[in-house]
Amino acid sequence: KSSFCNLFIQKVIGSCGVIVTGLSKIAWKFNALIEGKILCVVEEAEDVREGKHITYQIMKEIITGDEIIIENKGVDSIRRKNYTNLVVITNNKNSIPIEINDRRFVVLECSKTRIKDFPYFERMFKYFNDPDFCHALTHYYMELKRVLNIRDIPHTKAKDELAELSKNKCIVFKEEFKELYPNIKYIKTN
Repeated sequence: KSSFCNLFIQKVIGSCGVIVTGLSKIAWKFNALIEGKILCVVEEAEDVREGKHITYQIMKEIITGDEIIIENKGVDSIRRKNYTNLVVITNNKNSIPIEINDRRFVVLECSKTRIKDFPYFERMFKYFNDPDFCHALTHYYMELKRVLNIRDIPHTKAKDELAELSKNKCIVFKEEFKELYPNIKYIKTN
């Protein structure tokens, strides 16, 4: 997961990309790392059970906002044009608090078939060291951006699982209670 993104930033995006460890680097204070970046890869996103709502709101702003608030340490916050696209890589199942009807996140599960497939990764590194390959890859993604409908977010099983993990505990309790006791009549309150 990380190898492709690291190589893509190093060999294709360059200084217009950044790799950070943990969502806190972009979703909390002192997020100047993402100012002016077109791609931010967040590796090893932490469990966000605490502070979910705040993290989700800030990530929504980064994903869809035309501007973002940039905070440097020791100086006033400033509002800047937002160019940032996020890629979050993690093994943590509870890393991004996604709402059930979310329209911003694409959630994919990487195949495990290439784990420890060293010849595969050696070929990938070789390709990324070829300037012609990097140029072709850049051209491919630029053309893809022209024809891709970014509002048509794929719905995946992995996204459903993440949304289920992100549910409010009260909602989970209510759903489980209804499942355990289906014959109980419920009274709706406002």
